[in-house]
Amino acid sequence: MDDEIDLRQYILILLKNWYWIVVFSLGGAAIAAVISFFVLSPQFEASALLIVRPPLYTLNLDPRLETNMDLNTRYYTALPDLALSDKTMGKLLEDPAILAAFDKPITIEQLRGFLEVESQGDPNLIELIVSNQDPELAADLANLWTQFFYEDVVTLYGESTDQVKVFETELASATRQRDAAQQALVDFQGSNQVPALNAQLASIQRNYSLLLDERTRLTMIEQNIGGLRSQMATLAADQIITTGDDLTALLLQLQAFNAQSGTIQLQVGGLQTVVTKTNAEGIRFLDELVNTIENRNGVIESQLSPLEAQILDLQQRISEINTQLERLNQDHQLAETVYTTLANKYAETRISSQISAFGVQIASQAVAPQEPVGPRKLINMIAGGMLGFVVSVMVLLFIAYWRQADTPASPVQA
Repeated sequence: MDDEIDLRQYILILLKNWYWIVVFSLGGAAIAAVISFFVLSPQFEASALLIVRPPLYTLNLDPRLETNMDLNTRYYTALPDLALSDKTMGKLLEDPAILAAFDKPITIEQLRGFLEVESQGDPNLIELIVSNQDPELAADLANLWTQFFYEDVVTLYGESTDQVKVFETELASATRQRDAAQQALVDFQGSNQVPALNAQLASIQRNYSLLLDERTRLTMIEQNIGGLRSQMATLAADQIITTGDDLTALLLQLQAFNAQSGTIQLQVGGLQTVVTKTNAEGIRFLDELVNTIENRNGVIESQLSPLEAQILDLQQRISEINTQLERLNQDHQLAETVYTTLANKYAETRISSQISAFGVQIASQAVAPQEPVGPRKLINMIAGGMLGFVVSVMVLLFIAYWRQADTPASPVQA
């Protein structure tokens, strides 16, 4: 219990020495008053207002190249930082009027010490405040700052003349590319051999088809000859063949030499013998006819191979030309699309720059203030008095503590 601190004795000390507290408090207030009235120079504030609003017009001539005009909070919240950016500060420091206003060169950080940005709870309304001992300089600096900041905002978020020039240059390049692609397509169509190659291919394919049909008919005739020969082989060699068999052999011979003619149906029943050709002679006739058909098939095969090669070659050439034509059409369509898109965007940007689609305006310019805003004499005096009060209390308590440490058994006296 002996280590407990009795606060009552310290309160009694403060009450007993109240006059010292009053003296220190009044002294602090007096010192603050002297500094405020006679030492500190008056400070003036000049402010300008800049308002940023959503665009009144949203012009979009081509949906393939949209203009992002989303100027919501994420854009507005960045504007105060942009106002104090090194770029804007550098413009202020390079202005001749600002350079002449200061006795010596100042840095960007020193310049920022005079400046303040406030939005007053509304991100659309930005207040640029300049504090300085010279009211005229404060107003001039505020107006220059507002002008430079306005130009930076329009350059970043608005449709500037630089953007119009960029799209104008790109449009000229796109026009040349479109004209070149169009001329290349016209030149190619002037020497396009696809129609002639298609006609040649159709003629060769027709000949190829006729030879295939002839080969098919000859094969069928050869099979019929084989059937007739098998039938005749069952008879005696010196036996006289029937008129029907002889007529059938003649018809097969006719078909073999005229393979493109229609199919001839034979009815050999009921015919009477009017010939004296033996069965051996008939078989020999059929064998010679088979040899003739085989020779013809050989000729057909020799004709089919080059025709097939010609067909494949023509098909490849036609495919290559069509592929080249398709590529030229794609190049032309792409060039036309790029040209149309850039033409629309160029017109959109040019119109937007003229009607100020981005709604940033200088709402109010600064004027030279008549009354200073600082130093705040009353606030300084109150702060000085409070500081004197705190200092006096701490001094009295320290003295009491020091005396108590020297005489621990005696009552605390001040």
